[in-house]
Amino acid sequence: MWDTSVVPPRLSNVSLQFEGWLGDDLIETYPLFAVTDRLRAALRASGVSGVSFEQVPTIRSEQLLELQPGDEIGTWSLMAVTGRAGTDDAWLSPRWMLMVSQRFWDVASRFQLTYCDIAEHTS
Repeated sequence: MWDTSVVPPRLSNVSLQFEGWLGDDLIETYPLFAVTDRLRAALRASGVSGVSFEQVPTIRSEQLLELQPGDEIGTWSLMAVTGRAGTDDAWLSPRWMLMVSQRFWDVASRFQLTYCDIAEHTS
């Protein structure tokens, strides 16, 4: 369910349906970011600020079952980005891009992010 009274839109009763998955631990589908259970655990253990997590049900599509029958997608959580630049370890840019501190990056970069678009931010 979409709440379009806020930007980015807020969703409730969300599930993630995978049509395919190449193994990244962080995915984005506007306006959501989702992380694997192992990345969520590492981020929580590190104490990064500016994010909260909510576990969501996952669905493997017929296509995924056919093309990648042995692949497990595991447990996923939505990652709500609530932080502010200069204060927290994660925040959204004015164009709704995920921005992270070095502390956040030091944790996340230990995981698979092969298909994420990553660029260094310079002020």
